[in-house]
Formats: sequence, structure tokens, C-alpha cells
Amino acid sequence: MLVVVLPLSILANGSDEWDMFADEPSADPELVNCGCHPPVLVRARDELVLWGWPIIRAASLIRTEELAVVYFAGSAEDEFAMAVRLEARIDRFSFRERESILLKARNAGLDDASIDRSIGPLVQSEGSFAGSTDRFIALPRRLKEAVSEGTVDLKTAERSVGVPEEVAELLLSAPAFLGLSFSRRRICLALTAEISRREPAALSSIVAGALESGAPDRYLNERRYPMLTEYENRFARCRDRIEGGSGLRIHAPEYFEGQAYRLEIAFRSREELRDRLSRAGIVEGYCDELFSLLQ
Repeated sequence: MLVVVLPLSILANGSDEWDMFADEPSADPELVNCGCHPPVLVRARDELVLWGWPIIRAASLIRTEELAVVYFAGSAEDEFAMAVRLEARIDRFSFRERESILLKARNAGLDDASIDRSIGPLVQSEGSFAGSTDRFIALPRRLKEAVSEGTVDLKTAERSVGVPEEVAELLLSAPAFLGLSFSRRRICLALTAEISRREPAALSSIVAGALESGAPDRYLNERRYPMLTEYENRFARCRDRIEGGSGLRIHAPEYFEGQAYRLEIAFRSREELRDRLSRAGIVEGYCDELFSLLQ
């Protein structure tokens, strides 16, 4: 590729539709002034800036009149891949940047298969870039902000989607919460989500009490265990009715944190197996109660 020089006015006054990297490091004006910077990447057919907006902004501050550029000709897929490659930040893009890259690539007509093939490996080392970024995009506003800020991780945020917006705002912005370690913040938010499903009417007062306690994760954990005892008692009543003389054994996931129960059948002959299977239908009558316990 040939490096050429273009007037800064042409670059700075052009469209910034490719300014995807909101969190990228700013360019050092002194280095730009000395010409110690990578060339700006420009699309050959219309001189649209594909990569290098921090360099252009730094040059504008020191009133540099021209910048080195490289013209690039290729498909939309090639253009996006080259722009992301020039960042050289695999696994270090923020979720906001990932969202911007994905949505701009889709707007340019790229399908998810092409995005994951050409752009994904330059953004993250494992998994589907489009798929994981869509998970972030689907979050409510306040949880998206928390993930972007590094307050909580994506998986914990997804588990907390049911927490009302005003409660999430109260918790996630409180100094008592922000002062916790990352792992304790995860526990705190997960417990809030669990209580939200079980005691929605009391959630706001419970969270307020947790924040006033000075140790919100411990407060919420203590509030959780009386609920767990209640669930265990309700499950025991169902289990006793199901298992009584039936040869069936039903097991709940630990702490009721899961999506499925496990049913065991003990038998010593074909006849006994048929009898046990005929009795298994009794479980269906307790499904509503059993599934209401799962988190």
C-alpha cells in the first residue's frame, strides 16, 4: 500500500460514521506533530476515514495541516476487518465498542456469519462475537451501564434482568454497593434478583435495608435463607406425596438454582418397571408447585 499525504481539512470535515472505537486511547498530539503515528486508513473510492479518528482529533488540536494516509480498496467485510485489526486490542474492547462495531457492520449489510468469521476473531479470542454482543445489547439500560463500567459481569447482569429499573438504579449507584469487591457485588446483585422473584412487593425496602446495613451482601444472604427453608419445606411436602410407596425418587437442584428436577426409578423386574412407570404420572400433578420453586 502506498502512503500519501492529505490535507487535514478533507479528513476532519468528512463523515465520522466509522468512528466506532469510543473508548480507544487518544493519540498523543506531540507524536502526531512529529509524524510519529500510523497512517490514517481511508477508503479509496471516496476518501471516507475508516480508521484513525483519534489521530485526526489530535492533529486538529495542534492545527496540523496534513496527515499521512493509506488508501484501502475492498469489500465492506474487508474494510471492517482492517479497521478492527488496526486497533490490535483482542479481548480488550469495551462492550460499548463491541455494540458499535456489530451494529455498524450489520448496517453495512454484513450478516452475522460474515461478522463472526472476519471481525469476531479480531475482537475476542473465544466464542461468537455477534452472539455475546447481542446478549449485552438485550440488557435493560441500567444493567448495560453496569456491565460497561465493569461494575458487574455480563452473566450476572443477565440473571438480574427481572430486577425493576428503580431498584437496580438504587443498588448499582450506592456507595455501599460500589465499595464491595467485584465478587461480592456479583453475589449482592444475584441475591437481589432472587429476592425479586420471590418477594417483589418487599424488594425495595429489603434493598434499602441492605444498603443501610453497611454489608449489603451479608444482609441479603441472611434474608435469603428463611426463604430457602420455606422452599425446602414446600418441596418436602411434594416429595413425600410423590415418593410414598411408589419406588420413585425426586431430587431438586441445589438451593433450587437450576431449571430441572431429577427423577429416579428403582426396579428389579420388568413387571416392577412397568408399575413404576405407571406411577411416574403422579409427578405431573405437582409440576406447578415444583417449578414455582426453581430460580
